Amino acid sequence: QITENHSLDPSDPEEDYKIDKLFYRIFHFCLILGVNFYRDRNIKLRCVSLVIVAVACSINVYFIGYVALLCISQPFEAKRVATSVSVCTWVLQATLSTIFISYWQWTSQPCKVVKLLYEANKGIGIHHNRKSLQTIVNTFYVVVATSVCYYVGIVLATLFDYQVGYLDRQIPMIFGHRHLFIIVQLAILYCIMCWGVALFIFSLLVHATHYEFVYFNDQVLSLLPRDKQSIMEPNCTSDHSVDQRL
Repeated sequence: QITENHSLDPSDPEEDYKIDKLFYRIFHFCLILGVNFYRDRNIKLRCVSLVIVAVACSINVYFIGYVALLCISQPFEAKRVATSVSVCTWVLQATLSTIFISYWQWTSQPCKVVKLLYEANKGIGIHHNRKSLQTIVNTFYVVVATSVCYYVGIVLATLFDYQVGYLDRQIPMIFGHRHLFIIVQLAILYCIMCWGVALFIFSLLVHATHYEFVYFNDQVLSLLPRDKQSIMEPNCTSDHSVDQRL
């Protein structure tokens, strides 16, 4: 449902998230993570967010460089190198996603998309397919919970000196002591959660846009005489191309 007393004042783009509580559930998770770069927010909150994101990303970049150095300096071992490259790839993607979601907030792009979706048809297409969008949000919660549980297990394994998979034994010694590796693990977990938020925000907006276009097209077709509606519908040919008959 559309939030009452909502203002479409363009000077307050963050409020556009609150047009629909369904969208705000995921967007609000950014605030919980401390990713708050909206321009109308308190400068102190933005500085705190900048410090959190900068520290997490810096630790991850240092981790990637450290692992790359280990791969180069040690004798080649297929399983060890493959695991190291895989881990670095995940960390790099998570770090870049954290930067992207911070940029999205700074430019208020997702907020603007939500506002545009509701300005055209009051979000009727979204409300007609609300269960599908709710499934995306529920999946987001499951993914976040699974990620946290997985990394809690990894942290416990590190604390109890348990070797997980084919991970290079030198990697946990990045800060000189195996137990200090938890610092890197927490930074990686933070960025992976930001990565999840970015993916599901993108998925939610893409699906919502699709449903709004479907509703708009249905409304256009309903204005035509019934005998002409089939003419406007695309037909798939044998080679799977679309033949639009007008």
